[in-house]
Amino acid sequence: MEEMEASINELMAAITGRFENFERGTKHMWDEISAERFHKVEQLISSYHTTIGGVLCSLSVKMEAWARLFPTPSSGGPGKRAEFIMSEMKQGMENIQEIEDSAPMLSGLS
Repeated sequence: MEEMEASINELMAAITGRFENFERGTKHMWDEISAERFHKVEQLISSYHTTIGGVLCSLSVKMEAWARLFPTPSSGGPGKRAEFIMSEMKQGMENIQEIEDSAPMLSGLS
């Protein structure tokens, strides 16, 4: 359970970091804009949109399933929760991480 929580927290931190980096990196974008730089920003935004959407959608599907099966703290019990984590939550987490890892870094704008 702690491993799953850590994975989800890491993904959410990465998404938050992408927003923060993008904000810092584009703050003065218009000061020295060129067609080439504008095109790079456009590509980065498109890539970020796909990455952030893919990660958040995947995580929300998993969290919705958890909330549906375990609507209260006493629902299901430890055995059912552990089984769900091992069979449903853990499955596909590598793919979600690959989506996050596939996006270009903001340093590509320089």
